[in-house]
Amino acid sequence: MQQHQAVADARIAAARVQAEFMRSSHRQTHALPNEILAAIFEAGSFEEWSRQKTFSVTVSHSRRWRNIALHTPAVWSTIFMKMAPGLRQIDAYLERSRACSLDIRMSVSYVEWFSRDFKEERELFARVLVHADRWAWLTVTMPDNRQLSSLIGPLRNVQFPRLESISIRSTHNYGDEGMDLAIFECGTPVLSSLCVSGVAMPQCLPLAIALTSLDLGWMPHPLSHDNFRQMVLASPLLRNLSLYGEAVDFSSHRTIEIPSLRSLRIRGFSGEVGHFACRVSGPVKSLRMPVLRSLVLVEAWGQFMSDLVQACRLHDGFPTLQFLDISSTEISYVDAYFLITSMTGIVHVSLPGRKILDHSHTHSVLRQLSKKHSHGMDLWPRLRTITINEIDILGGQILLDVIQQRIARRQPIDLVRSSSFRTILVFDFHWLGDHKRTLYFTLFKFKPRSILTPVNDMPLDLPLQPDQNVDLSYDGSMSVMLRRETRQCGQCHEVSLSGSNKQKLFEFQQSVTSSVSLLVNDI
Repeated sequence: MQQHQAVADARIAAARVQAEFMRSSHRQTHALPNEILAAIFEAGSFEEWSRQKTFSVTVSHSRRWRNIALHTPAVWSTIFMKMAPGLRQIDAYLERSRACSLDIRMSVSYVEWFSRDFKEERELFARVLVHADRWAWLTVTMPDNRQLSSLIGPLRNVQFPRLESISIRSTHNYGDEGMDLAIFECGTPVLSSLCVSGVAMPQCLPLAIALTSLDLGWMPHPLSHDNFRQMVLASPLLRNLSLYGEAVDFSSHRTIEIPSLRSLRIRGFSGEVGHFACRVSGPVKSLRMPVLRSLVLVEAWGQFMSDLVQACRLHDGFPTLQFLDISSTEISYVDAYFLITSMTGIVHVSLPGRKILDHSHTHSVLRQLSKKHSHGMDLWPRLRTITINEIDILGGQILLDVIQQRIARRQPIDLVRSSSFRTILVFDFHWLGDHKRTLYFTLFKFKPRSILTPVNDMPLDLPLQPDQNVDLSYDGSMSVMLRRETRQCGQCHEVSLSGSNKQKLFEFQQSVTSSVSLLVNDI
């Protein structure tokens, strides 16, 4: 008897140890307040989950988690219909979300489209459509524009009082009939973002009064000039416009003024190479944008880019334009000059690297900026930031010339960065190999005091003398990273060094000043 009691006591003790271990291992999670867990669950609900690990199963990890999730309606407000969940699951989401606004998302891949008839998706869509008064976001992406048109057809006569964002995309064109996107007939009074691609949109008249962002991709039938004009005139708050070059019929070249537009993005390509390439000059010729600050040109090549540059020359100017992105374009040396002179107020420019079709045009803009022009004319005198894609040896040399000339003219380039990083690092110039090259990195002006952080050392506050320049030369054992930061003491910069030569680190610490041109030799 005593032996059995001892065995039972040992099992109880082991169970207590195991329970205590489990409580300890999850103590940090269990100690989180309910509000924090609810916020975590809500953030996770926006992500798409696999069939093996669904969101509803994950938040049911424990009774406490499940209770918190069930009492947080916003957790159930995002409904994904890619995996074709059953009607019971859709009903559960609709019930648990209570009165919350709904985010409806459906994304169908080409493989899924090829092997299914989407009858179940139509039933699910019809079930969710009953709650149209709660829809706030709608995202539908399908390969077949005919299937897409059939799916969204029932939306034609429904009111969406809360709908703020619509994104409807078709990635393939399988016919031109019966694909009109006319879901605005009953009104979307608070619609602020509209993205349409692959389906025809005949009109969107005064039903998009609150529209602030408009993205029109490729369409089977371009939107007529008059309908587009009526659309933008009915949207006095429109700030961001993205257009496939021929999404709108601009052939008449009649002027359309968009007084509130701040950002314009023009795409010159859609679909397979050479198949849907189009003119990108139409929007520039027809649109008047008195407060435009940002212009992005995407995949504009050859003659299409030349036509756009000529349109810019004939334009009445872009007096407020500060940001220009031509990183995915191809522009000739001559066109680069006319582009620069037609946009004189540029502060930030994003340039193409070596991965473009015609390598002779890779550095056309940099070459114009490095050239000494007649009559003492300065190109882009306000330019402060350059973003550039992957660069080669020639590009590095031209970039060096540009920076040196800017320093001499007291118009320094504050920051040069890679398109894939927040700043350009020395090891981005790996193509130098055994070549000896000199590269300048010019920082923003420091505040009177800044922070220097050598790798593996504590941050060191340094008194800096204002308005001084010091050139520092180091060998290949050094790597240098420049980073801009904002701290409580104000705007400052952090310079991180790595290398085995502690003496050179010390010399750098003693020599750094308020405006630094860092000279790196023999990388």
